[in-house]
Amino acid sequence: MGDAVALRLVGGLAGGVADNVVAPWAEARIMIRLVTPVDEVSKMIEDWAEGRASLEWGPMVPPVKLGVVSGFETSVAAFATDIPALTNWGTPYLFGPGSIHVAHRDDEFVSEDELRAAIGAYQRIARASLE
Repeated sequence: MGDAVALRLVGGLAGGVADNVVAPWAEARIMIRLVTPVDEVSKMIEDWAEGRASLEWGPMVPPVKLGVVSGFETSVAAFATDIPALTNWGTPYLFGPGSIHVAHRDDEFVSEDELRAAIGAYQRIARASLE
């Protein structure tokens, strides 16, 4: 697919009725973490699939530039966020106690110390957003 189009493709493959039978159907599911505008990537995939597959598009989440508050460590993470859906709330900040590596899982947890520290951090973010 050409130049730097996506950070990562993940998904699954399924199809067929038995290992020794030509599959009467197949399905591939992918998720693309974009570094290119959605329209450009959609067109490339549609051009590639033309006549060979039907496409069904799921949700498209545009990239968003997050606000930064001095004194907070920043990083780039390969995880999604609902922030693009909250566009009427001013400068977006992405912060929360705990680890993203266990977020939204059955074993998700946040330590009491992290919760206590988050109170002050949220206050600092709120004050910085008023400046």
